[in-house]
Amino acid sequence: MYTHSTYWLWAAGFYRLAKVEEAADKLIYSWTHNERYILVSM
Repeated sequence: MYTHSTYWLWAAGFYRLAKVEEAADKLIYSWTHNERYILVSM
């Protein structure tokens, strides 16, 4: 087995997370200005 296979799994997981957050961007940017700052501050 390839010795760095866990790195590929981590990379795939982060890629998946980024795609989910990219899809959520449209929802987040449709919110008002204050709601975005409240979300970011958490």
